[in-house]
Amino acid sequence: KLQKGLPAAILCIALGKVLGSLYYFYKGW
Repeated sequence: KLQKGLPAAILCIALGKVLGSLYYFYKGW
C-alpha cells in the first residue's frame, strides 16, 4: 500500500505545485 500510494501522493503534490505556479504566473500578468 505504501509503495503504491507514495508515487500517487508525489504526483498529486507535484501537480498541485505546477497548477499553483501557473495560477500565480497568470495572476501576476
